[in-house]
Amino acid sequence: MMCLISPTQQFLKKYRFATPVDGFWEHFVNVVAPTKALSSIRLNGIKVDANRFRKLGDTRYSFAQISVNYGTHVIECSEPFGMTSYGFGYGDDRYDAYGSLGGQSFSEFVEIPDKEKPFIDYTTDKDGFKLLIRDDRNNDRGVAKVNLFQNTGFDYDIVKFEPGTPLVIVNFGNENYNKDLSVKIEATDLAGNIAEYTLCYTFNQISNRYQYTLQEGLQASCGESDPWEYGISLGYSYINHFADFSRTGNLVSKGTFSDIVSSTAEFGLIATYRIDEKINLMGRLNFLQYSGQLQSPDSTTSSIRNPLNGELQPYRESISFELDGIFTNVVLGVEYLFTNNIYLMGGLQFDIPLSTGITAEKEIIIPQDYNFANGTNKTGVGLNSLGSLNKVGISANLGLGFRINAYKNINAFLEAGYAQRLTNMVDDANWTVSVVGIRTGIRFPL
Repeated sequence: MMCLISPTQQFLKKYRFATPVDGFWEHFVNVVAPTKALSSIRLNGIKVDANRFRKLGDTRYSFAQISVNYGTHVIECSEPFGMTSYGFGYGDDRYDAYGSLGGQSFSEFVEIPDKEKPFIDYTTDKDGFKLLIRDDRNNDRGVAKVNLFQNTGFDYDIVKFEPGTPLVIVNFGNENYNKDLSVKIEATDLAGNIAEYTLCYTFNQISNRYQYTLQEGLQASCGESDPWEYGISLGYSYINHFADFSRTGNLVSKGTFSDIVSSTAEFGLIATYRIDEKINLMGRLNFLQYSGQLQSPDSTTSSIRNPLNGELQPYRESISFELDGIFTNVVLGVEYLFTNNIYLMGGLQFDIPLSTGITAEKEIIIPQDYNFANGTNKTGVGLNSLGSLNKVGISANLGLGFRINAYKNINAFLEAGYAQRLTNMVDDANWTVSVVGIRTGIRFPL
């Protein structure tokens, strides 16, 4: 069997066709329709699933093979489309086949001057990004030449073509660049109509990746993306003090200061600099207090004479202190993005105390009814600063974050972090801290 097909200029919007009634047949209809109109195709009044269609190369059309029953059928679309009806016999009719053009417009095609300039689109597939330069409408005469100029770094290849070709492809490949790029495009058809476009490759702060954009005109500005991003955060952390000392600086105890756990709030500032789609250099400035009262009970119990009855009683004190000052944590590190939303962060943290002030006091533990001269069982030890506090401490910092676009180019984030102090809090004793916490905030380019 052989059948003719219709040129696109003579496509119709509606066809009525019939299939053989007698015999053993499998009937089909091939449909070629503009991709943008697939959702409007109906067969016998029933919408045809657009997912049945496959794109016809890099053209503006898609096609599908649709099985139909015997009888008369009507197929229609909002745009002109082409169709072919055919079938194959089986059983006693297995040597037979038929095929026919569904129909075509017999209106005389009158060619008019080509006054429309080519238009440019783009697509991506397994081979990468491609520019599609088209001049394929009814009265178009085809592309004559393509010129790309003022290229700031793209690698591309123009598929060889002859003047009059309705579609010219420019391949840009799969290369992922790590900087903003642009190129000017000029396409001329055989009628002398000129199309001018600017192709941009810039970083999208919302999707967190580089993207191609196509703008009409040679004066279009790509608008370089800002690699810097800034933010603020609030957090809440648990402070683990690991202590094993009896004296530091001018603070002396008869016992040993031991481990404690406390909690604190924090406020932070952040700045990042993008070096590629996956990696940001990161700097943080956090302000928090290493809260928590370290206590050291006397390691031995002494005796004291009861003034009321003259008897000796066991006597024991403890010394406690707490840091009063705020610490500044300067974090320098990197962020690695697993996805556009989830990232891992890590780096070194430098802890700088803004004050050496402490609150220190001693307390009578035994006997419980004994008081100092001030009438209570607690009194100061005459010490309000800790001179042995290190001027700069070093910690290892690690965390996991999640970010999502909140409004325009503003991203909200939530992070869980861990910091382990690598150096002692003081220069003459074993005392380190670790911090586990969460923080939330916003980030934005300026």
